[in-house]
Amino acid sequence: MAAEDAYVLVNEMLSEDVPVETRLLRYSRKRYARCAFVYTFSQQWLEEEQSVRTAEDLAQARVELALNASTRIAASDRILDTPVI
Repeated sequence: MAAEDAYVLVNEMLSEDVPVETRLLRYSRKRYARCAFVYTFSQQWLEEEQSVRTAEDLAQARVELALNASTRIAASDRILDTPVI
């Protein structure tokens, strides 16, 4: 995320079409959705992993994963594979 942020920020700062404040606002708008998704996805993943404490929890997690993994992966791929602008 930091490398992507740097890339987008540098491109905005090198552009001289508008004042710096406007370029920073554009940078923020470009990065917000992706960063929010990665943060939320990571937090959810951490909480799910930390909630598995027993063999029964693990069995339930495996069932849920079997049912929903492809949907989750497809959604994250669509967001994460979006080109960095």
